[in-house]
Amino acid sequence: MVRQIRDQLADSMDDMRSTLHKLQPNSYASEAYALDRLLEEVGRDTGVKTNYEVHGPSHVLYPSIQIVLFKNAKEALTNALRHGNASSITVELVFGDQEVCMSVSNDGKINPHSSKRNGIGQEGMLLRTQMVGGVLEIQSAYPYTVITRIPLTNQMDIL
Repeated sequence: MVRQIRDQLADSMDDMRSTLHKLQPNSYASEAYALDRLLEEVGRDTGVKTNYEVHGPSHVLYPSIQIVLFKNAKEALTNALRHGNASSITVELVFGDQEVCMSVSNDGKINPHSSKRNGIGQEGMLLRTQMVGGVLEIQSAYPYTVITRIPLTNQMDIL
């Protein structure tokens, strides 16, 4: 009977280890949405000067937030290159207690008509940000800056 209990406990521990392993964040997913790598790639491919800054104590972000930040950064970079002919782009990530804030600034030319209407890319950024409860701001004054603010929730509050 003691052997049977020991075997059942061992099986339960194996099941628990397996479940915990499955719950761990997938490092591949985190790396696939790495902002520093995106900037490095853009700088290498285009010759544009890039700068990446992180402020505040970083938090582990939900994959949905990582994806929104990455896609918004990618769209803002594409717009800076395509529409603004930027020669320098900075991505700044600020971790606060209540939110994560990403600013993508560039020194490109500002099209006076771009601030009057949103393109498909800007609409996509807005919708993605709103889906995770965030706010998108566009500052059209020099330097042109796209700001994505996403609230951070405590995982214990969700449970």
